[in-house]
Amino acid sequence: MEELRKRGHGGRSNLGMPNGGRISGPNFNGLIDSGTVSSLPNSPARVLSKRKSIFSSEPKYSRSQSSSRVMGSNEDIRLTKRQGSQRNLALSRTVSQGVTNKKETASKPVSKELPRQNSKREIKSADPRGGLSRSVNMVRCEYEELPKLPIPPLADTLAQYLDNVRPVVSDEMFTKTKMLVDKFGSAGGVGEKVHQMLVDKRDKEDNWAYNMWLEDMYLNCRLPLPVNSNPGMVLPRMNFNSPSQMISFASRIVNGFIKLKKQLDSHSLPQDTAATRETGQPLCMEQYYRLMTTYRQPRKIQDKPISTGVDAKSEENILVGRKGHWYSVSVKSGGKWCSIEEIFSTLMDVLDHADRSEYVPDRERVSYFTGMNRDSWGEAYSELSINKINSENLDLVTSSLLVVCLDVDHQNLTDKERSMKDCFRQMLTGSGSRYNSSNRWFDQTIQLILTMDGVCGLCYEHSPSEGIAVVQLLEGIIRDMDGKCTDLIGYHPVSGSKFKRLEWDLDEEMKEKIDEARIELDKLDSDNDLEVFSFSEYGKSFIKSCRCSPDAWIQMSLQLTMFKLTGNIVPTYESASTRRFRLGRVDSIRASHQEAKEWCRVMTNNNNNKEERRKLFEKAMKKQTTVMIDNILGRGLDIPLLGLREITREGTMVGLWEKQDIFLDPSYSKINTFTLSTSQVPVGMCQSFMGYGAVVPWGYGVSYNPYPDSVIFCISSCYSFPTSNSRRFAATLQESLMDLKQMFIK
Repeated sequence: MEELRKRGHGGRSNLGMPNGGRISGPNFNGLIDSGTVSSLPNSPARVLSKRKSIFSSEPKYSRSQSSSRVMGSNEDIRLTKRQGSQRNLALSRTVSQGVTNKKETASKPVSKELPRQNSKREIKSADPRGGLSRSVNMVRCEYEELPKLPIPPLADTLAQYLDNVRPVVSDEMFTKTKMLVDKFGSAGGVGEKVHQMLVDKRDKEDNWAYNMWLEDMYLNCRLPLPVNSNPGMVLPRMNFNSPSQMISFASRIVNGFIKLKKQLDSHSLPQDTAATRETGQPLCMEQYYRLMTTYRQPRKIQDKPISTGVDAKSEENILVGRKGHWYSVSVKSGGKWCSIEEIFSTLMDVLDHADRSEYVPDRERVSYFTGMNRDSWGEAYSELSINKINSENLDLVTSSLLVVCLDVDHQNLTDKERSMKDCFRQMLTGSGSRYNSSNRWFDQTIQLILTMDGVCGLCYEHSPSEGIAVVQLLEGIIRDMDGKCTDLIGYHPVSGSKFKRLEWDLDEEMKEKIDEARIELDKLDSDNDLEVFSFSEYGKSFIKSCRCSPDAWIQMSLQLTMFKLTGNIVPTYESASTRRFRLGRVDSIRASHQEAKEWCRVMTNNNNNKEERRKLFEKAMKKQTTVMIDNILGRGLDIPLLGLREITREGTMVGLWEKQDIFLDPSYSKINTFTLSTSQVPVGMCQSFMGYGAVVPWGYGVSYNPYPDSVIFCISSCYSFPTSNSRRFAATLQESLMDLKQMFIK
């Protein structure tokens, strides 16, 4: 149950933005503009709709246009200029925040000099069509200092806690819980002492919650990464007529990420700012600098994030997988980045080499390890590292900027149709050992996935950053292709080998362990009950015409759905971005409040009084909006409660843990077991969506993306629990969405 509770606390729903807000991706090298992609050239006609919420809760972001601005009157989040002697926040904290160098040594200290706007250098930017055509000024950006994450008053946190316990437990259990909470928060009690310790911790650290949150949410979780942590994203389907077209598309995406890496290396990525709720407020940029520099190394008990650091390197590589073969491909050598033609030519050579090479038996496909439980993989990783050949391979994997997965087709090429949920499964798990599960390295942050049938997408390791960063970057890269996604790039034989095939030295015992990992991953894949549901009756335009928040509206529809299925609302997780604060990540918007329960009750009885339903709905929506705002402004429940729990544990020597019962109470376990894990992922591309697995085996994972006239949902549950059923959930959700509409039409 403890493992399940931790799954519930973090889940993979930290992908998105609250209240349906949209984040404008970094404007790197002109790759991203403020427009919305409605279709992707060279792919079949698509309908504008669907998408779920992987980034559930931060309002719209716009790009900073100046180095100073007025933030508004909120004292806790006022803006201050970074002083010349301070560290560059977005670049410096790899060691202090628990991330170690990929060589297991401390990262080099980052220069404390303030990035200057007038420091320019001109570079040639590879045109998406191939060739060097554009000159781009790489301007070193100045990031404005952010306030520290606040610590709400103890009384506020405990009041929020009780408010969330009440609707999901019995009256008897609530009475008992309230007594424990009152004792914890009494004058001179454990709560006051621990809260003061948190205040002291905040004074000493950039973000008092970051390490404990990262460990609790991700690193301590022993469950396999696919489904349980890594989300999968499906891109608009392409139309590849030849392997050259597929590799041309792959090369342009890789080249786009290289452009971003150039900006990161030159510290010229402009700072994001909030477009709503304290408009113009600068946002933390740290996550962008972790995207291509962080590897999640498996270890027993607790994983370890390994970083290459933020300084520019003279050598860089990517990892490419195909049919059980793995290749390290150089993309930067002697300080010079490869051109897009060189990337294309090398990837073509890799594809040809893999297809001509001998078949790799399943028992020799080391990558299966990355999809098994973390303790077993951590043990195997340590054993592999003892061997010099294997250790060098693991170092190449760890240092890779990203992974390119060249998948085999899931069906014969004359069978053109594939369901959306089948495409989703491919991105989430690789669809098992029968297809492409061995063609994944789940520990790496970014995995680009391509198939000759045109199904392409992304698998994303979640611990370095929220999904919004990589998704919006990928959107911008594709948008910048300007309709030339599959235009052929010229093949030019590369002088000297640009790739190295990873050969593994495996004994019989290690091969048996690989076989065990394969079986475990296959069981995980086969237990996924997936549905991709496109609701086309209305979208966010209609919701806004009702003067309602699309995100809050959808959250209420999900609560109504669970009420219809289970007879009650259930603990619900929706991620809320806290990037307004130094090293901010997320907190949780909880939609399972008493106001929602009262509205669901009247919606499911025989009372057809529309006025009463509207009145209770407006009350629930108001509460949901308040919860969302409190979270993004650092006044949420889950992070402060986590801090109180962890500091109480640290105080074991003075007996603090033994003097409290609040964190041992069944109510605490109940509200932190998220039967419903949700998030909004605002992807602008049509027929593109992202999803993840259920947080608990008897629950549901639901991501969504509201378009103007439709909403797409990704729904997941487990076949092994007969009480859950994704198709039944989708049907009930459609009914709930129509019930909401009926309240607002005559």
